[in-house]
Amino acid sequence: THTHTHDCTHVRTHTRELTHQRYLLSCSLTAVNDAFVDGDLPGLQKLLLDSNKLSIVPNVTALGSLQLLTLQQNSISQVPVGVLPSSLNTLDLSFNIIAHDGIAAGAFRNTTNMKSLNVQGNTPLLNCFKKGQLDGLPQGCSVAYGTPGIPGLFPGPTCSVPGCPHCL
Repeated sequence: THTHTHDCTHVRTHTRELTHQRYLLSCSLTAVNDAFVDGDLPGLQKLLLDSNKLSIVPNVTALGSLQLLTLQQNSISQVPVGVLPSSLNTLDLSFNIIAHDGIAAGAFRNTTNMKSLNVQGNTPLLNCFKKGQLDGLPQGCSVAYGTPGIPGLFPGPTCSVPGCPHCL
């Protein structure tokens, strides 16, 4: 059972008022209630949940028009499989606590329209990815990782460094 810090009725009323603008701002959530993303927001294109207390990427597959999801500066440690809609083209997971084993293999399997993925500034630092973690991202998708302002340490987002302690 998911919980949140705000009265769900108030949050839903607020989001319905913004639906015509097709974006939703941060709501001081600790988790996203299933009812919150059950498809009550048709046409929602941008969901900005930065600086909350989320610990996992919420399941937003019911938001079939969602193009932008920002989850910066939360406490996210996991990116599970099957939580992202195929319509998503930008996902920002920067400045969370996603470790090398925090992204499930196949987590991006359904993201056929993804153009940009940002995982910079996570602690511990994500400098490379295990085989399978980025499977599903389309060719040409931009992946920002490592320290902001400094290119990733390895030649590509998939680690190819022999003996890398994160990828063994």
